[in-house]
Amino acid sequence: MTHPVLDVLLSDTRAVVERMLTQPAATPEALRAALLEFDTAIATFKNRELVDIETAQRLSVGCKALLAAVDERSESYFLAQIAVRYVVLDGDADGDTDGPFGFDDDVEVFNAIAEHLGHHHVVLT
Repeated sequence: MTHPVLDVLLSDTRAVVERMLTQPAATPEALRAALLEFDTAIATFKNRELVDIETAQRLSVGCKALLAAVDERSESYFLAQIAVRYVVLDGDADGDTDGPFGFDDDVEVFNAIAEHLGHHHVVLT
C-alpha cells in the first residue's frame, strides 16, 4: 500500500500505520471513549518514573484538537482517527510505558498526520 503519510514515517511506525490504513474507521464515540481511557491511564503513569507523562498529556490534548478540527464526514477524518488510534494503542511500534522514549513514535505519527492534513496548529514540538 502507498500513502503519502507512509513516506515520512520511520520503518517501525510505518507497518502499524499501513495496517491501520486498511481497517475501517473508528467512530467518533469510540475515539472519545479511547481518549478517556488514555487520560485515565495517564494518571497511573505517575507510578512509573521512566514514563514521559508530559508527552502523553500533550498527545491527548493534540488528539482532541485534531478531532475537533476535522469534519467527521470528511476524508480528513479517516487519517485523523488513525492518529488518535495510534496514540491510544500501547502495543504500537514502541511500548508507550516501556521507558522515557515510549511516546516518541506516537508523536512521529501524530505530527505526520497533522502536517499532512494541514493542521499545523496541533503539531507537537
